[in-house]
Amino acid sequence: MQQAIRSVRRHAAEFLRRFRQHDYEVMDGGLYFPRSRLAACGAYALRQADGSWQEVPNLVTLQGREYLLKTALGGQAAQAGWYLALFGSDYTPTDALTAAAFPVAAGEIVSATDGYSDATRRPWQPGPVSNAEMSNEASPATFNIVTPRDAVDVYGAALLSAQARGSTDGVLLSAARFRVRKQFENGEPVVLRYRTYLLPE
Repeated sequence: MQQAIRSVRRHAAEFLRRFRQHDYEVMDGGLYFPRSRLAACGAYALRQADGSWQEVPNLVTLQGREYLLKTALGGQAAQAGWYLALFGSDYTPTDALTAAAFPVAAGEIVSATDGYSDATRRPWQPGPVSNAEMSNEASPATFNIVTPRDAVDVYGAALLSAQARGSTDGVLLSAARFRVRKQFENGEPVVLRYRTYLLPE
């Protein structure tokens, strides 16, 4: 595996060239570059009641891929930060999903009295890149659930560049629907991780 990772680093220019030429395939969990035999993947992980983590692959949206192209090769300034959001509608993210459409299409959870008490979407705070992987495993995002009802329904999560809940600005890089609907009671935290990585074939 370490040899494969070194190969990825050695051929970084080729990887970027394939990306610029749209020489890749959209797959479950990320992008695949057949000529480079490399997958760029991502996944969300939700902490379960027993302390284990349930991981689901992400969808890197068209808006997210175009952002990566523009920042890697087009000279566009990178976004200052990234934030995790939860959605509560029975919705499956599509490739066309954007930051502008996300709050309504996915039913972003935005209420501070029937959702979560934190003032904003939760920051994604990744550690340093290690073995071609970047993750907030050391600092998972926590949403503090508040609700007058029995529970808040959570269907999935997304990674966006705008901090404000319900914001339609910025970029939606990726999103994922959890395998099943999750329900969280008043006072119960939602603890979420996101990782992105390069995987040689």
